[in-house]
Amino acid sequence: MANNVKATHRSFFAIGKGKVVKYNYKVTSKYSGTFIRNETATLAADVTTLECSQLVNINNNTLTAENANGNKVRQTTYTNYLAQMKKSGSSANYYYYF
Repeated sequence: MANNVKATHRSFFAIGKGKVVKYNYKVTSKYSGTFIRNETATLAADVTTLECSQLVNINNNTLTAENANGNKVRQTTYTNYLAQMKKSGSSANYYYYF
């Protein structure tokens, strides 16, 4: 790892990407075509998943992670690292992009 820190573990995670689509449609009778109700569905479209791994050093509660280029490291607590992995939505953006 960068800064002469030796990796003790490898962290595996996945990055999901897609579009959230709101779809409105009419429900009609299968036989008569009579209008029954309006429905709204929220769907995911163009979904892809990128599988990733990251070299890390865990020493007590301190975790050192290496960036994708292998030229910088970031230190945090092990607890905070796990909390960041569990975040979703915009709160998770760019935490590991350093």
